[in-house]
Amino acid sequence: MELDGLFSRLDEVAERLGKHPSRSLLLEYRGLVGELLRREGRANRLREDYRWRRASRTRFVLVERAQEALKEIEAVLDREGERISLLKLMEEVKGCLISLLL
Repeated sequence: MELDGLFSRLDEVAERLGKHPSRSLLLEYRGLVGELLRREGRANRLREDYRWRRASRTRFVLVERAQEALKEIEAVLDREGERISLLKLMEEVKGCLISLLL
């Protein structure tokens, strides 16, 4: 799938997840984010030691923030009535991915 298609699918799943939070949608969302991060990693040869390279620090921080936000999304799903937090976190993940890939 091309990047545009992956981002479109991510938006679609995020919208459904915001309306009807469920574990199955979260798994689908995480899978799409994972695929986008894998593509970024392949494209830029992202490695764990980037945290020590000044030029690559921004990429490392974006990947880390996207992964943290995914964990927070899972925690929000465990608590009912926090859809606004869920939507904000999904937008944050998307922003990180856009910064990494486009």
